[in-house]
Amino acid sequence: MLGAGFGDNRRGSAGGWRRRSFRRVAGRPNCSVRPLGSAPQAIYYTIAAAPLRGFQFQCSDCQRDTGSGHSSVSVFARNAVSVTGELREIARTSDSGAVKRKGFCPNCGSPIYNQPEEKPDYIGIYVGTLDDASTFKPSVVLFCSRGYDRDRLDPEIPKLPEWHPVSK
Repeated sequence: MLGAGFGDNRRGSAGGWRRRSFRRVAGRPNCSVRPLGSAPQAIYYTIAAAPLRGFQFQCSDCQRDTGSGHSSVSVFARNAVSVTGELREIARTSDSGAVKRKGFCPNCGSPIYNQPEEKPDYIGIYVGTLDDASTFKPSVVLFCSRGYDRDRLDPEIPKLPEWHPVSK
């Protein structure tokens, strides 16, 4: 299981301040050791490999998870990710029909990961929880048929209306 949370001292969308504290694993891009949440129930996760791929999802489920127009996810091999600390997980059927396991911080509710049950060897980590999200470059935007014009994503990134290309 995976996890994360937020403290204080970082500007939030509501105008408040929140702080994310973390330590970086030297020499590994996008790999992190991150103490998050409230003591004594901090959650730590480590990622021992580079991401396999990056996606942005505009499905209704991801919009609800993030409270925005999309989610940004880096996909890793499941065996490259380890976690310690308390975490909550739910399983639900998305609007696309896939059953996904969602991990989140029990203290603040921040989403941490998304793991489709049909792909148990992979796990999607929400980019906002990574130490360095600056290297994130999605390879495709999925479910753009459910996106909103106000959610402006990079026009250079290929977009698919649903999960897979539509067959004609």
